[in-house]
Amino acid sequence: MGAYNKTIITNSGYQAIAEAIASGQALAFTTAKTSSYQIPGGTNIAALTALQDIQQSIELPTPTVYNDTVVQVYARFSNTNVTTEYPIYAIGVCASVAGGAEVLFA
Repeated sequence: MGAYNKTIITNSGYQAIAEAIASGQALAFTTAKTSSYQIPGGTNIAALTALQDIQQSIELPTPTVYNDTVVQVYARFSNTNVTTEYPIYAIGVCASVAGGAEVLFA
């Protein structure tokens, strides 16, 4: 069974939050992506702007907002179109502000 680390918001994710607050526009969680690239230990994950070796990408439904600091994003990956087995080493969540450019949020 896999071992999961805590979610790390990227610097781009914090910038997107700040932009949404400053502009009064919505922050939308857009996609989730799986990566078969094993990120080396000691990597500054918050500084990542993209994932390597993306295997799957799915659109995200509207998240559940619990309070001012907690949002639950739901992602469900299917094996339907997967033809080759691969390990999932990272799952990235992408977001955009008011339909702007998508960034790696976490």
